[in-house]
Amino acid sequence: MRQEQFRHFAGLRQCFRAADQVRVASGNPVVVFNVCGNTYRLICAIHFDTGKVFLLRFPDARGIQQRPMENGVVVQGGLRLRSHEK
Repeated sequence: MRQEQFRHFAGLRQCFRAADQVRVASGNPVVVFNVCGNTYRLICAIHFDTGKVFLLRFPDARGIQQRPMENGVVVQGGLRLRSHEK
């Protein structure tokens, strides 16, 4: 892949179809990439305005345990993710 600089998530998603943007419990967005057919998840905080990427976690499928949703929050792989539904 050639070097790209994405200005927003929609541009990133055009290139990486297996990426999803979710909000953690703090309300901040993170990007979750499904890697190797969903065997791994690459969880990053991407600051599109500065072009910086921060790796938060890289768990395998065994390291991701999803619990039932409580009050709109799912605990997945140690991160508390908020539901997109309102």
